[in-house]
Amino acid sequence: DHKKRAFVISVVNKNGIKAMQDITVSYGKYTDTHLFTKFGFVNGDGSGYTEASIAIMHPLGDIRMAQQFSYLIKGENGVYTPSEVDGEAQKRALVNYLRYDDGYEECITKENNPKGFKLKLLKLRHLQLIANKYDRWTYTVAPRNETSKPSPSSDIPIITDAPKFDPKNVKFDGSKIISTCRLMALNCDDYNGSAIEKLEEK
Repeated sequence: DHKKRAFVISVVNKNGIKAMQDITVSYGKYTDTHLFTKFGFVNGDGSGYTEASIAIMHPLGDIRMAQQFSYLIKGENGVYTPSEVDGEAQKRALVNYLRYDDGYEECITKENNPKGFKLKLLKLRHLQLIANKYDRWTYTVAPRNETSKPSPSSDIPIITDAPKFDPKNVKFDGSKIISTCRLMALNCDDYNGSAIEKLEEK
């Protein structure tokens, strides 16, 4: 109510709300991670989506929690990108994914392995392009118990045991995350020695 400067709840159901009955609200289809981050709780009954992320070295600018929680700025072309300061900080963080030079006998430098160093720079450039693409770093698993409903009262637990995953209901398509991992592990011998050329094409 604009005049009262307050939220007003109106009962539409003709039966109304019974005395001592809790009023519940849906927060939307958030993952448990987002519920905890945004509202400070999780249901714990398996009704929420579970999230697994490989973005352990850098913060995602957009975590799909609406624009108010996004660190990306909308440009004149309508594309959301990090600010100049955030972009530089993110670039420094992304380097950590390439720090260990897996697949090489020794750490890569410009002097001891010019080709490997060039590939490393190309890999960093590609990581920057996907750094804020949520589905390239995070996988969301469907609720373990989608039919769970609120308990009759807030002082009665919805569930007393941790909900279990049914492997038959978990459909995993990790192709986008796997492609990110493949990019990070790419070395000069891949693609029959043409890894640099492949990345330069993109």
